Amino acid sequence: MPLTPEEIKAIAIRSASSVIDRRLLGNAPPKGEETPREKALRADGEAITLQIDNGVTYRGPWLPNGPEGELLGHLFQDDASTKTSFVCQDVEDCKKQLVKVRKNFDVDPPVFMRQESPREYWDKYLEHNPLRTMPDGQDTNAGAFLSNHLEGAGDILREFSHTEYIDRNYIFEKFNRFKNNLDFRDWKDPLSATEIQKVDETKILLAGLPVEDEFGQFLKDIMFDTLNRDRQAIRDKLPEFRKLIEDKLNKTSASYTKKEAEPPVFTKQENVKPCPNLLPMAEWIKGETPGTCRPCTLTPVVQWYWSELKERGFEKIAAELEAEVEVLEEDNVEQVMAICRDLDKIKKAAPEDLRKRLEEFDCAIQSFDPAEVSGEEPTAG
Repeated sequence: MPLTPEEIKAIAIRSASSVIDRRLLGNAPPKGEETPREKALRADGEAITLQIDNGVTYRGPWLPNGPEGELLGHLFQDDASTKTSFVCQDVEDCKKQLVKVRKNFDVDPPVFMRQESPREYWDKYLEHNPLRTMPDGQDTNAGAFLSNHLEGAGDILREFSHTEYIDRNYIFEKFNRFKNNLDFRDWKDPLSATEIQKVDETKILLAGLPVEDEFGQFLKDIMFDTLNRDRQAIRDKLPEFRKLIEDKLNKTSASYTKKEAEPPVFTKQENVKPCPNLLPMAEWIKGETPGTCRPCTLTPVVQWYWSELKERGFEKIAAELEAEVEVLEEDNVEQVMAICRDLDKIKKAAPEDLRKRLEEFDCAIQSFDPAEVSGEEPTAG
């Protein structure tokens, strides 16, 4: 049975929480025109938000050294409970941070639902989407054309979900449908009022489609471009999308299993933002930043230290830090102070080039302003 408008809204609320997909509403980016990299990072952050839910909103990628600088994490805010901002790298990291934030404020912990796979979500909500299941079929050839192309994108998603056999020729047959049909007049011909309504309802459902990797994000973006009838955007994406398909096919076998996520690797940055008032971490942690839980930022800081130390061969020190953060409780003052003192000791004993790099991490966290990351006016300090 087709979903009713009320059911579609309920799914949107459950899937997206208080996050509104920018592609759905066409909102302008928060600070001028975003670069392609910023758009891609923002899409990653929005996808994370959909998966952690629990009333958390996404505020933006943290790029203190500019759009092409190092990504130090994604900024989120716990709007539903503590009104506190926190920074994390991926879905699992964000879940841990949200648990710690709410524990620190002594409020009820978040409850995470099992995340549906992209294939499960597609089959449940989008295989028989509102546009495709109009009672008497589409009103116009343009509507039928649009429905057919969205179905083709879904076929690519479904084919990659197979565990025994993936048909390469079938995938490229669907890919070539987009490539070869971009000049058809159906992209321009008008839709009926009912079809426009059904397209909007389908966009709401598409906003909740889970994304697992760059390929999935590209495919989802092309689906949105299809529903927006933006063939130039599709044309621009197809060369890179073809590469992503090839890469995914090369990494996929009949018994496909996901690789373990590798730890983040941070490269050296040029033109790092100056930090004239840098404090030892053991001193800085005692202060307060409006709208931010300082102890809650320790986990990503330790991750940055860990990655840099490990990359430079200081395996033992990296392992000791990792062991400390595994048992860290932000409301345990002694634990927090002990880790901060250890970070200061590591810098003091480090070679000069490593010490400067670690001070860059300290500077990034000490100059962190949630409002600045989200595009609002920076907090007066």
